Amino acid sequence: HYMIFRAGEDAMVYELFLALLAEYFDEDLYGKSMVQGYLQLIFLRLLRLYQQKPDQQIIRISSGGNSSILDMLYYLEKNSASCTLTELAERFGYHPKYVTALFKQMTGLSFKQLQIRERMKHAAALLEKTDASIQEIAQQTGAGNLSAFYKDFQRQYGMLPSVWRRLHRAEVKFQARSGTAANI
Repeated sequence: HYMIFRAGEDAMVYELFLALLAEYFDEDLYGKSMVQGYLQLIFLRLLRLYQQKPDQQIIRISSGGNSSILDMLYYLEKNSASCTLTELAERFGYHPKYVTALFKQMTGLSFKQLQIRERMKHAAALLEKTDASIQEIAQQTGAGNLSAFYKDFQRQYGMLPSVWRRLHRAEVKFQARSGTAANI
């Protein structure tokens, strides 16, 4: 099994990997210990990034899977608001029951669970970056009704959408002030 961490353009992860590779190939004194230390730092940094950016989820995929599952997951991520299981299956040339079984086997989640997770990630981003009402965000993300949206959001993030918005906007303001103070 393996996991995908979406670290994006994080410079620190990149630099740590470079340092790890350099240490591995140099074969200097205490090199093995240095490699272990760099690996620990890399994993700690990835965990920190995951905690700071909950919208960048970790996907667990069996090592026996093929690339079509990744393509389907990517498609679902980009089209979660409107995508249906039947549409997804047809697009990739599979039967819907096969896609359901494949998702469950490879990720441990059903199509609907994956779709809701993607919808809530999109909703969290919209709450942080727009002034749209929660009802408008629920509609944009494809939620069936507002009550289901609230329940799904709270299940995924452990708080109401309005609380999420306040917390993350306050965090952005704090970071902006900290950045300004650091530049003085």
